[in-house]
Amino acid sequence: MASVAELVTDVLTEASFDATETQALKWLSRAHALMCVRSTILRKNLSLGLTEENVSTYDLPAEVVQILELRVGGVPYGQGTHSDIAYDALSYLWIQGIPGSGLGVQEASAEGVDQIALVRRPAEAPAGLEIELYAVCRPGPLVSGEDSTVKVPDEFTDALVAGACATALARVEARPDLAASFKAEFDAGCAELLKQVRKRYRGASPSRIRVEGYTA
Repeated sequence: MASVAELVTDVLTEASFDATETQALKWLSRAHALMCVRSTILRKNLSLGLTEENVSTYDLPAEVVQILELRVGGVPYGQGTHSDIAYDALSYLWIQGIPGSGLGVQEASAEGVDQIALVRRPAEAPAGLEIELYAVCRPGPLVSGEDSTVKVPDEFTDALVAGACATALARVEARPDLAASFKAEFDAGCAELLKQVRKRYRGASPSRIRVEGYTA
């Protein structure tokens, strides 16, 4: 795996930038974060803690981009729409056929903090159940000397370096014309990595349906 130091050197030498390693690391971190989000490559199992009595909404960590799976007390929840918050999950539970299940719905606080709302019958929502997510996440910043902070495969580091160079050429060198080819390489790398991720996680599990008038 390419080290962070090697990536920084590649950026500085690619177009002979008059920049510091700190600047190059910042450009790389931004390109790396964007590549991870676009490709959905970084996936984590996270815990939001335990359910509380009479509480249906819980703050999401800022690193969460997309929830792929939600479990409450070990029971899988389906993905709902915001309008489901106004209803209980009875119809969904009947179709789903999983006792104690419900819906997870994207919500937000008045301050704009992303949240998850748990939709289920209050009588069936005891406190003390662990809320677990399997989610696409944003990476932390790249850290020099900590190569585990690089989350993209080696074959995509050239595209990553190109993304950092595109930022430098456009913003620091004021050469958007030269930046265009680097940006195109970066965009192509993101698209190809997304294809790889989708192929890796492609499964044959049954799809859940929503019935108009009940769950849609």
